[in-house]
Amino acid sequence: MALTLFFSNEKKNWKLYWNRTLIFLLIATYFLGGITRYKHLIVILMTITTIVYLCKQPKHYISTFKTFLFGSILFLTIAVLLSLFQTPDLKASLKEINNSVIENMFLYTIAIPVLLKDEKVEFISKFIFISFLTSLSLRCLSEIVFYIKDFQNGVMPFIDYRHRSISDSLVFLFPVLLNLWLFKSTKHRIAFIIFSAIYLFLMLGTLSRGAWLSVLIIGLAWVLMHKKWKMLTVGMIIAGLAATAIFSHKEISAKLAFKLNQTDSSYRYGNGTQGSALDLILENPVIGYGFGNKAYKTVYNNRAVDYPLWKFRTSIGPHNLALFVWFGTGLLGLAGLLLVYAAIVKETVSKAFKEGRDSPYNAHMIILLSFFGYFIIRGNVEQIELDNLGILVGLLLAMKK
Repeated sequence: MALTLFFSNEKKNWKLYWNRTLIFLLIATYFLGGITRYKHLIVILMTITTIVYLCKQPKHYISTFKTFLFGSILFLTIAVLLSLFQTPDLKASLKEINNSVIENMFLYTIAIPVLLKDEKVEFISKFIFISFLTSLSLRCLSEIVFYIKDFQNGVMPFIDYRHRSISDSLVFLFPVLLNLWLFKSTKHRIAFIIFSAIYLFLMLGTLSRGAWLSVLIIGLAWVLMHKKWKMLTVGMIIAGLAATAIFSHKEISAKLAFKLNQTDSSYRYGNGTQGSALDLILENPVIGYGFGNKAYKTVYNNRAVDYPLWKFRTSIGPHNLALFVWFGTGLLGLAGLLLVYAAIVKETVSKAFKEGRDSPYNAHMIILLSFFGYFIIRGNVEQIELDNLGILVGLLLAMKK
C-alpha cells in the first residue's frame, strides 16, 4: 500500500518522491529509540530541502504561513524564547528549547507543509493514515522485542515501569488503529483484531493510568461518532480474554491489579505535583520562571523548604502541560498554548465531520482525536512535552489548500 501511494504518479517526479520519503521517514521513526543519529540525519535533510525550496520560490509558500494556525505556533515559540531572560539556568533552558520547541515543534510546522505543498489533500490524507500506522507498527514491534529480552532474563511483564516510555506513541497514534476498522474487507478486520490484542497488551504494560484514561475516552468517543457497536463488542471480548490470561498469573497481575484498582490522584492535586506547581505560578504568574524541566526542578527544589505541606520534597514535574508552560513562560506562553489549541480544534472540527467522515483516511478526524487524547486528556494528568504539536500542526497546514 505504501509503495503504491508513494509512486502513484504517471510521470516520475523525483522531487515529490524525495519530499514524501523524508516526511514518511520522519513520522515512521519519530517514536523509535536507539536510532537518534539517523533521526537527526532525516531532520537535517528536511531542513536543507526546506531552506532550498523557500529560497527558490518564497512566494509559492508564503500563503501557507498567513494563517491563524501558523501564527499561533509562532506566538508560542516567541513566548518560549522570551522566557530565557528569567531562567535560572540559561544553558539548560536553551538546550531544552532547541530540542523541544525549535527543532521539533517549530521546524516541523514549517518543513512539513513546505515539502507537501504540491500534493493533493486526498493524497495527504492517505499518506497520514499510512505513516501513522507504520509508526505505530514499528514502535509496537520494537517494544515486543524488549519484552522478549526481559522474558529471557527472567523478568515478567506488568511488574514495574520499564515499559512506560511507549505510552506516548500508543496514545498519540491510537486513532489510526481505530480507523483500521473502517475498512470493510475481512483481511482488514482480522488485522485489526490481531493488532488490537497486541496494542492492549502493550498499553497495559505501561502501567500508566493517564494513558489508559486517554485511550478509553478517545475509543468511546470514536465508537459513538461512527456508531460502530460491533467493534465495541469485539474490543470488549479482546479485553476480557486478555484480562483472563493476565490475572491467571499472580506474579504478573499484582502490580497491574493495584494500578487498575487505584482511585486516588497519586498526589496530583492539593499539595501534590499540580498543586505545588500552581503555588509557585501564583507567586509569579505574569512572566514565569524560565522554560524547561531543569528550570522547574531548580526553582521547585529551592522553594520546597518554604512549603512544608508539599507531598514531594524534590521535583518530579507538574504533571500538567498547561501548568508547565505557564510556570516557564508566564501568561504570554499560556496564551500562546491556548491559541495553538484553539487553532487546531477550529481547523480539525471544521473539516472532520464533513462528507467522508467515515472514511479510514479521514485525516482531520485522526488528528483531532490524537490531539485530544494526547494533549487535552493525557496532558492534563501527566508530564508531556510540546514536541508533537509540530507534527499535527504541520500536517494540518499541508492539507490547508
